[in-house]
Amino acid sequence: MSGQCGRVPRLLAALANPRQREMYARVVLGTTPDEPTARQRRSLEQLRLAGLLMTTEGGWETTEICHDLLDEQRESTPRGPERFMKDGRIVSWPSQANDKLQVLDWVLQRCLGPTESVSETALNGRLSEFTSDPALFRRYGVDTGLLRRTADGSAYSRNTPPHPS
Repeated sequence: MSGQCGRVPRLLAALANPRQREMYARVVLGTTPDEPTARQRRSLEQLRLAGLLMTTEGGWETTEICHDLLDEQRESTPRGPERFMKDGRIVSWPSQANDKLQVLDWVLQRCLGPTESVSETALNGRLSEFTSDPALFRRYGVDTGLLRRTADGSAYSRNTPPHPS
């Protein structure tokens, strides 16, 4: 929201003001007075400064600022496994099974090469870069089949994901 971010506080302040909200509604509904009072003119000007209205030959019109802000927000929102992370660490565990698998797969791809085999201690060290509970994460990897453990439990390696990514 880099382009519009500075306008957000002014926009919210304008919409928090009941008189300005009423004037905005009048513009939206097409019932703006032909001869606005001084108070109404001040409200219209505040709405213009907030980016909600613009002047036209016929009077006042709404802008697309709300749509623009929503579009920018959608564009800047992380998608996929990254939406559960902050600064590369898991901050919330997904509730949906498919999201859990995606997060697990994403982390394991960064912890282990496709043919690499490492000890439990080494894997825990790598997993701790992403989670505060590497043992639970490691066990979940084995339980889901994304992670393979040797029979004696001395080494771990990645399995090909059994699910579509």
